[in-house]
Amino acid sequence: MSLISLQIFSFQIQSRGIKCLENDDRIFFRHEKMASQNRASLSEDINLELQAKLIEQQQLEREAIELQEFINNLQHRATELRMLSSSARRSRGVRDRGETMSLEEEIEKNM
Repeated sequence: MSLISLQIFSFQIQSRGIKCLENDDRIFFRHEKMASQNRASLSEDINLELQAKLIEQQQLEREAIELQEFINNLQHRATELRMLSSSARRSRGVRDRGETMSLEEEIEKNM
């Protein structure tokens, strides 16, 4: 078909979101609803991904809280154990190593 005949047989209707193009007795319909469905599908996919990320973030926050509680518990217990150890050594007459350390040794120990 020539370009002129294509132009003659081609037309477009744009009402109510419907576009129609006739070419070689084939009719192609592209309805705005399809685009709307594609947008809805994309929106749904994005929402599902965001929900999954939110659930993951909430789980990570719970784990972070549990880890912080565990660390706090360990620090508290370590302090208690140091005091018990120190008082046990003192009761046996053994001097606490921390009492006789130089400043450099104490800094090195704490690093």
